[in-house]
This record gives sequence, structure tokens and C-alpha cells, in this order.
Amino acid sequence: MPTTPQQQCGGFGWIFMIYIFCLFVCLSIFPLFALVIICLFFFCSFPVFFFLIWATLAL
Repeated sequence: MPTTPQQQCGGFGWIFMIYIFCLFVCLSIFPLFALVIICLFFFCSFPVFFFLIWATLAL
């Protein structure tokens, strides 16, 4: 049963995009912004991996 990233992200997609935008505006670090974008794709496919990366960035 294949699922699309849109289906897996669901209503959290727009919240996550706001999170990315806030990171970009507040930090203005392009490498980090690119890393978060990459994390977005992993978040849609592997939520556990995303939360590990997010926890690492939070530290």
C-alpha cells in the first residue's frame, strides 16, 4: 500500500513549513536552512529519523 508524502504529512505539513520559515528568518543560516529542507523530505518518509535530527538541532 504505497502512500504519498502529502498523505503522511497531513495537517502537520503547514506547521512544519512555518517552523522552517522561522528558522530561516531567525537564524539566517543558509546551510542550516538547506539541512532543514532535506529533513522535510525525510520527515515525510521517516518520521522517527526526522525527530532524531530535530532533537540534534535543538541541542
